Amino acid sequence: MAEPIVVAVRTGDNVLAEQVAQVVGWWEGRLVVRPPGAPPPPADVHVDSALERAPGDPPWARGRGIVVVRSDQVGGGGDAAAQGALAHAITLPERAGDLADAIAIALAARSSRTIGVLAARGGAGASVTAAMLARMLAERGRSAALVDLVGGLEHLLALEDEPGPRWADLEEQSAPFVGSHLAGLLPTWAGVPVLGIDSRGGPGAVGPVLAALHESVSTVVLDAGRCRPPVVCETLLVVATPEPAGVLGARELIADAATAGSPDIRLVLRRVPGIDVDPREVEDACGAPLVGVLPHARLLTSDLARGVTPGDRRRSRLVRTMRTLAEALVP
Repeated sequence: MAEPIVVAVRTGDNVLAEQVAQVVGWWEGRLVVRPPGAPPPPADVHVDSALERAPGDPPWARGRGIVVVRSDQVGGGGDAAAQGALAHAITLPERAGDLADAIAIALAARSSRTIGVLAARGGAGASVTAAMLARMLAERGRSAALVDLVGGLEHLLALEDEPGPRWADLEEQSAPFVGSHLAGLLPTWAGVPVLGIDSRGGPGAVGPVLAALHESVSTVVLDAGRCRPPVVCETLLVVATPEPAGVLGARELIADAATAGSPDIRLVLRRVPGIDVDPREVEDACGAPLVGVLPHARLLTSDLARGVTPGDRRRSRLVRTMRTLAEALVP
């Protein structure tokens, strides 16, 4: 028997929660209620209350998500912030059918995922890991896009002169316009669309842009550096090194992500010459499952200087290891 769907709603309004529960009941699903400001729990679909969201709240759903409001709370003017919050909200109970449709669309998109790759410290190798992960997924026929949130991928992948939009071209108000066409407009590297950062500036409308990419690809890989991504990721991959600074940085990132409610946090260890540490000891110290140990790629620095990008050495141990890692993350 199939597991029932799980819908999470973030609200302190019992009436609104009951209205959402009635729609979830059409699928004989289970509703999880969290208070305003809470991080997202594991669920198939996340529904948020339009008028109870605050600017500092943790992201609740990938992209714009599903937002609802009680119909008796709509109207009567209000400030600009309140009106903006209601712009895309589904009013209940009148538009219960629209909420059902939105949940159905979200359920259909569950096969897509966002993987955030984080660095335990500077130089840990998160950018190379993110790029190679996207490349290995594409080679296995799993459509993937690569998104830079910190800067550096343009140079790493030798894409500076390639035509196509960068983050600075995707202002928040224009993000819905690109829609499913965005992946086809981006510069490509090894068959992977890449959204990079140039000298004009970094990420803006992250949620809407990722939602647009997911209309064309099944997996979006984020190069997030030292910061947790500003969107909900199905998987967070923390790249650590065995030095004390690397292990401590990984522990801090993993603890922060766990506190924020990230459902799937995994650890990758990159070996460093001269430091012989049992990977399982690093796993125990960091508190997240170890899914891969990357070998030291001694030629990587010189390769990059000569325009040889990550994964071009097809028979290297690093490529073999990253293939295995890609299969483990996206079977």
